[in-house]
Amino acid sequence: MIETTTRGTNNLSQGHHHDGQHSPIVSALTSAVNQMRSYLSPFEIEPHTAPQAAPISSVVQPSVRASAFRLEQYAWSKCAVLRSEGGASVSREAADSMKVVFRRFLRDNGPTPQVGPTPEKTIEVQWLVGGSLMSALFENSGDYNLYATGPDDSVLFDVDFDAGQVPDHELEAEALSLLSHMSKQVALRPQGFWG
Repeated sequence: MIETTTRGTNNLSQGHHHDGQHSPIVSALTSAVNQMRSYLSPFEIEPHTAPQAAPISSVVQPSVRASAFRLEQYAWSKCAVLRSEGGASVSREAADSMKVVFRRFLRDNGPTPQVGPTPEKTIEVQWLVGGSLMSALFENSGDYNLYATGPDDSVLFDVDFDAGQVPDHELEAEALSLLSHMSKQVALRPQGFWG
């Protein structure tokens, strides 16, 4: 048992058991602190040879790397918020179709899916980077639409699907190519992306 001060807090500077021995935890902490102090103690350096501190912005770069799992987790969390706030409803059928789209199109380091409500209170997921757009619009029946435009606003595809239907290989390849192009331009993740 570590001795306590009259205020009831642990007296780590003493760190003794009632029998006068140091607690193993206190001994380890004391040793670690002393090692850090010796490591961080000022060196005798001539002022003109002292290393210059680099600005923090040049040392710490925000990461835009994200796994497909994290991107999907982010999208589902946004759906949950919309649903709990009454901004949109997500039926089981719509959720099943969303799983199809997420599993087909979310890739490691890809663009962040932005989730929002439609005027009909269903869900739309958008990927928008560098003027290119890909959108998946889900109905509560589970039917959905995939739509994409290039930076020049030209329509790349606009295809309707029945509930749970998987896009054909040609459309999947075109969408993945677009998302891959977008991912090379991702510079930031949305505020709150990392939790």
